[in-house]
Amino acid sequence: MISRNELLEHLISSIKKNAEIVIEEKDFDTDIVELGIDSIFAIEIANDIEEFLDIVIDDRDIGKFRSINVMLEYFDMVKKEKEKK
Repeated sequence: MISRNELLEHLISSIKKNAEIVIEEKDFDTDIVELGIDSIFAIEIANDIEEFLDIVIDDRDIGKFRSINVMLEYFDMVKKEKEKK
C-alpha cells in the first residue's frame, strides 16, 4: 500500500522529471499553469502516476488538475478506490 506521503513524493519527482520544475510546499495551491506545467506536461505526469499506482486515469480528468493539491487529492482518491476492489 502506498502512503499519501509516498504519492506526494512521487508526484513532485514526476513534475521535476517531466516539466523540469522544482516544486516547494508553498506551491501546492498555485495554479499549475503559473508553475509552468502545461497540458502536455500534465499528461506526462498523469501517465507516470498511472504506472506508479497501476491505475487508469480518465483523460478528461486531467483538465481538472489546477494545483498540486488537486492532483494529489485526485490520485489519492483513485488509489483508494482501487484498493477497495
